[in-house]
Amino acid sequence: MQPAYRDDFWVNDTLPLPVFDGRPALRDRRVQLPPRHIPDPGPGPGSQNQNWAARILAGLRDPVYRGSYALVANTMGTSVIGAVYWAVAAHLYSPENLGRATALISALMLVATLSQLNLSNTLMRFLPQLGSKSASRLINATYVVSTLTALAGSVIFVTVLPRLSSEWRFVGDSAFFAVIFAVSVVVWEIFTLQDAALVGLQRPVAVPIENVIYSLAKLALLVVAVRVLHSTDVLFSWIIPLIFLIPGINWLIFRRALKDRRPHDLVPHMRARQFARFASVDYAGVVCSQITANSLPVLVISVLGPAAAGSFYIASLITSGVASVGISFATGLMVEATAAPHRLPEITRGALKRCVLTMGPATIALVFGARIILRVYGGSYIAQTAVLFQLLALTLLPFCIETIAYSLDRIAGKPIRSTLSQFAIAVLTLGGSWILFHRLGLNAVGVACLGADTVVALVRLPTVLSALRRRPGVIAPPARPAQPPARAAQPPSRAAQPPSRAAQPPARPTFTPATAQPPARPAQPTGRPAQPTGRPAQPTGRAAQPPARHAQPPAVSGPPAPDQPGGQSERRNYAGRHRATGSGKDQQQINRDLRGVR
Repeated sequence: MQPAYRDDFWVNDTLPLPVFDGRPALRDRRVQLPPRHIPDPGPGPGSQNQNWAARILAGLRDPVYRGSYALVANTMGTSVIGAVYWAVAAHLYSPENLGRATALISALMLVATLSQLNLSNTLMRFLPQLGSKSASRLINATYVVSTLTALAGSVIFVTVLPRLSSEWRFVGDSAFFAVIFAVSVVVWEIFTLQDAALVGLQRPVAVPIENVIYSLAKLALLVVAVRVLHSTDVLFSWIIPLIFLIPGINWLIFRRALKDRRPHDLVPHMRARQFARFASVDYAGVVCSQITANSLPVLVISVLGPAAAGSFYIASLITSGVASVGISFATGLMVEATAAPHRLPEITRGALKRCVLTMGPATIALVFGARIILRVYGGSYIAQTAVLFQLLALTLLPFCIETIAYSLDRIAGKPIRSTLSQFAIAVLTLGGSWILFHRLGLNAVGVACLGADTVVALVRLPTVLSALRRRPGVIAPPARPAQPPARAAQPPSRAAQPPSRAAQPPARPTFTPATAQPPARPAQPTGRPAQPTGRPAQPTGRAAQPPARHAQPPAVSGPPAPDQPGGQSERRNYAGRHRATGSGKDQQQINRDLRGVR
């Protein structure tokens, strides 16, 4: 239907309008002024800078990548505060106590990582597809499973490790300290699962906030414990803030995030077997990556000595911190693409672009500024570590392809691909380092890492390209008016009612004579005006049987009903002087609008 007037641009011509005196009557709607034309200022001296700034701000405000930015901010904030924490601890504690504290924290992280069974990735992969009830059950199940596995891992660590090394007897000799270590592992696992749950529930902004609060509380408690309590246990400063933070984060998850969530699942009939299969296969890949990260220092110190191990630790610490930025973008890709699969190519393209734009300049800065960066740690590290540092920095670019491919594997429900890729990296890195140690020395680790990452990235590149070239999905358009026959066929009682209504008008004295007349009756002798041509003459069968007006006529016989799409209906308009002819559905809508106007 066209607008009522040519200049009335604000009329919605897609809706049927009531008819008054042959003209469509406009509803009482608020008049909207036409948009003002703002002239283009044209290219100016600062227009290009303004466009770049506007693009950067628009990219930062994009809600699709808000989770990635939040995780990047979390990594940067916790890394800076963590560096300050260990610097303060180095001034407050003796080297012996500080070494024991760092070893204990490293053991805590290792036991927590291995006993968590990679449930963090499981939460971030499946929570975007689950409703409020299913998500609550999954989060509670991960809490229970991780608690049991943490207790089992803590018992193994406390009972086995003191027998293997005398340096760990302080853990096994004190039952109180063993209990504190087990409780610390459980609390740390729940804390990490809460971060994964917030990211999976698409509330990632809370992650850097609560982690920064925890880091500051940990730093303050470290100073207070030394100055006031004269305590030398760094472990207490790590765990005590979590005891107060965990209940608040659980309230945010179960009372706010899940309460505002949809009740139904996007993918119905998801069972615990699917979660267990995904977690078990993906956990094997995490074990391979942990073996690579923890075995390389042991291999270096065993072949080249402790001095080379210290140089390798400094180089790997800096490059792994930069690599965590790429992991943040890949995690955001997994969460957002799982929640909106039809936008997978778009989100993949955006995540890969942001990852490359972040890691590319970082790689260039690390390669050309290696000697300047290493000078902070001392002049002795420059000659021995500069080449290794540059080689490890070059691995950041193929790492972008790898981490994006791992997220695509998890989205597709095929974590076996990422597990095999990480297994290949572990074999190539450890085997290549062992073979090249006698020729290249410490630089053999850098050559082996760069070669392994490059080979795996080239093998996994088709996975990323297939996701980028896939045609982007669109939201399904609304159904066409002529397409849904199910609406007309769904209520058969409505289609059967109009014939019974049409059978009642012969009882009116206006259109039906008081007595039955023969079919071939001539014109009225009394001079009454003839019936209008628009209303068809009453059938003789209906006029000859006035007593049977309550009987329901068969719906099959006769012409098509006025309310059906195939037939034409003629009805009087609101004023009673004009007629409007159209399809049955349009007439029903007009009648409803008329009743609303009345």
